[in-house]
Formats: sequence, C-alpha cells, structure tokens
Amino acid sequence: MTDPPARAGAVAAALVGLSLALVSTATAGAQDRAPERAPRVEVTTAGDDTVRRELEAVLADLLATVPVDARFARSEAVSADRLLRPDPNAAEALARVWVDLRGPDRATVYLVDGPWERALVRHVPLGPSGVDEVVREQVGRIVGTAVEAMVAGARLGVTRDEARARLGLPRVGVVEAPPPAADSDDASRATHRSARLRLGVGYELWFFDPELPTHALGARLGWSAPVDEVRLGVRLAGWYRFRTRVEREPVGAVFELGAVRLAGTLAHAPARWVELEASAGVVLQLVHVEPFDVQRTDDVRPAAPSWRTDPALTVEVGATARPFEGLAVGLFAGLDVDLMGARYVVERGGTRVPVFEPAVVRPRVGAFVAADLAL
Repeated sequence: MTDPPARAGAVAAALVGLSLALVSTATAGAQDRAPERAPRVEVTTAGDDTVRRELEAVLADLLATVPVDARFARSEAVSADRLLRPDPNAAEALARVWVDLRGPDRATVYLVDGPWERALVRHVPLGPSGVDEVVREQVGRIVGTAVEAMVAGARLGVTRDEARARLGLPRVGVVEAPPPAADSDDASRATHRSARLRLGVGYELWFFDPELPTHALGARLGWSAPVDEVRLGVRLAGWYRFRTRVEREPVGAVFELGAVRLAGTLAHAPARWVELEASAGVVLQLVHVEPFDVQRTDDVRPAAPSWRTDPALTVEVGATARPFEGLAVGLFAGLDVDLMGARYVVERGGTRVPVFEPAVVRPRVGAFVAADLAL
C-alpha cells in the first residue's frame, strides 16, 4: 500500500514537470511567432525646404500603412548618374527612393531595389503653383504603391542598365556610391555640390596706417563651383571707408577712401555647415585728399582737393558658418599691399618735406552676412 505522503509527492512532481513542459512549449511558440524586423526603405528629397517638409509628411503617412522602416533624409542635389550606381557600403534596404523637386516643370521619382539591380523612374508634371497638393499626392501614390508591391515580392521597373540608357547615361562597370544622405557627416560635405552665388554685406576695420584705423562698409558678390573636394570661384567686393582726418605739422588732410577688390577664391568644408576660404587678387583704391593748413602759416599753402587711384594686391583668409540653409555668416582677415608707395608731402622753400606716409602693407579684419543661392 502506498504511503499517502509519498503519493502526494509523486503527484506534485508530475504537476511540476507538466508545468515546465507547457512553459517551454509556450516560449518556443512565442519565439517562432516573434515579428521579423521591418525592411528598411530610404527616402531622400531634394528641393526647397518647405516643399520637402510637406512632401515628407505625405510620404510618412502613406508608408506608415506599409510594414517598412522608413528613413528620411534631405539633399540639395540628386544625380541620376550617381544613384544608379550600386554602393557596396550602403546599409541593407528593401528600396531606396530619391525625389527631385528642383525641376522647373516636373518632379522626378527615382526608386532602386536593395541590390541595385532594378530601377523605376517616374516624372510628375508640376501645376501652375509648382509642387502643390496634387503633385504631392501623385508622388506619394507612386512611392507608396511601389514600396507596397516590393514588400509583396514584386520586381519593379527595368534593369539598372536599361534605366541608365533611357536617361541618356553611359553604361558603367565601376562601383560608385549614390548621393549620400544629408543626415551624415559625409552628406554634409556633399550638400552644396552645385554652383553657388553669394551676395552679402559686411563691415571692415582697415588700417591705412598702424595708428590710423578706418571703418568701412561694403558689399560682396561671389560665385563658386565644386571641383573635387574644394570650391573654386571669384569674388567682387566694393567698400566705402569713412572720412579720416590726419593732422601732421605743418599741414593735415582729410581722406575719403573707397576700394574695389577682385579676387579668386578657394574654399573647403572640413565639417558640417563650416567652410574655410582663402583668396588672392587685386585692389583698386580710390582716394580723395582734402589738405588743410594746421599751423596757419603764410609759407604753407595746402593744395586743392584731389582724387587719386592706387593699385594694390590683396590676400584674405576667412571662416564661414551656415546656421541655416541659404544663410552664411563669416569672419575674415586680410592684407592689402600698396604697389605705388604713396607719400603725402609739402613743399617748403623748394624742398619736399614728407608729412604722411601710409603703410605699404595694410591689414584688415571684418565680418559679413550673406545669402547663398544655388545655381
């Protein structure tokens, strides 16, 4: 006859074993049913900031209904030639989408699959008001339908080589990276890879003489274009320097100055939204001189007011920050080297006596604010 306590222990052990088996089975089932990670879809838009934000909102709403991990980025340029070349270092993705909103009469959608084997290109005509609600909905429908079909396993578009041929691009046998996304450090260097016009105003402290600082206001107009990892360009600047009074015995003079500088520029962006620039060129200095008698003596007669032009060479270095798209704020320092060696003298008893000799090398520092326009 079985002892009651022993029987109860056997029943308890059996129940514990059954519970562990059920827990193990449930855990295994839960693991088998664990959701897979949603495939990644990269969407890059290029164009006006406001237009891009409005389109991104439409695309985000549409892609939220599809089981994908949508990642958005921005760029100022879209190159069909570059995006139709596979990048072996790119993150794994189901699809990569670029939407170019910069065209004057149409928006263009580029879509490539994960391995860069097939591509889809669609054009959407713009309305009278540009990228309006109708255009955004059409672009959203193209992107949403294509991504949904790819999630279901469809193969869209044509081969990469066919897409390049339709766009008038040559076939390639080398691998290059597509346009980088604007949310990475590498993308920040490529954000402004187009010709640019920069128009600004500035302030300058210019030293006509080491003891004679002169304040100036001016305007700057520059053009530059990317060449490999740098930007080459040209800049034209005009400055008005406020009237400066110089008193030397026996005469003095009031100087009113202007300058026009033409320089070639070389710029490099070592970090996001920061640009370092060096320039060199020529200066034409316009000088109005109005002499006056300091001692009021009879043997000294100031000459009549006159204008003169002094050519000079100029060099400059500077740093520019771009806190917002289209806005540039910079600091600079430079040197103007007078080529004429101007001297201001007075004749006394047939002898020329130097009164004022401006510095040959004239340092200057300043700041500017400018608007950047992509061309």
